[in-house]
Amino acid sequence: MKKLVIAGAGGMGREMVWLVDLINRVTPTWQIKGFLDDTMETINNLAQGLDIIGTIQDWIPAEDEYFVVAIYNNHGRKAVAEKLKEKGAKFATLIQPYALVAESAHFGTGCIVFTNASVGVNSSLGDFCYVQGGAIIGDDDKIGNYVTAASRSFIGGRSIIGDFAYIGTGALICPERNIGKDACVGIGSVVIRNIKDGVHVFGNPAKKIN
Repeated sequence: MKKLVIAGAGGMGREMVWLVDLINRVTPTWQIKGFLDDTMETINNLAQGLDIIGTIQDWIPAEDEYFVVAIYNNHGRKAVAEKLKEKGAKFATLIQPYALVAESAHFGTGCIVFTNASVGVNSSLGDFCYVQGGAIIGDDDKIGNYVTAASRSFIGGRSIIGDFAYIGTGALICPERNIGKDACVGIGSVVIRNIKDGVHVFGNPAKKIN
């Protein structure tokens, strides 16, 4: 079994424990060593007895360790990943066994695909992306780095999603749309037009709110 360290001991960290458990039930792969968290707040009662074994700031990766970054905020995720990268950390890409992932789909480093998600034919995801439960990435989509597709969101085929974009729960992106860097699509929104960098939208049809 490979040794896995979870960077981040909040709610997303606990979801990673669950995800790893589901993976191991099908194919025993990972042994979780524990959490890294700079706040050092114990979550033993909420994380199946796993402890915080150190801080992200001070941890020195061992040769036989793999890491997963459990930080929901896209920019926060990058900050933690960069700290660990500088120390030579190796990152795991975790795909839940019951996710539907095309053989031709491509994943960057450190991506996480949760339960019942779908990643389509010839789609491409950058580094440290989250595809949450029930989210659908369409065929030929190009997803940037540090993107979150929240639960039950839908990104239509041949769309381009910029770095750090956030697609909210239940949001729908029509096919062949461009979503800019740092854009945010609110919960349940329907995107029928391209969205520029940094723009936050909400509604049906989605309209700018920032």
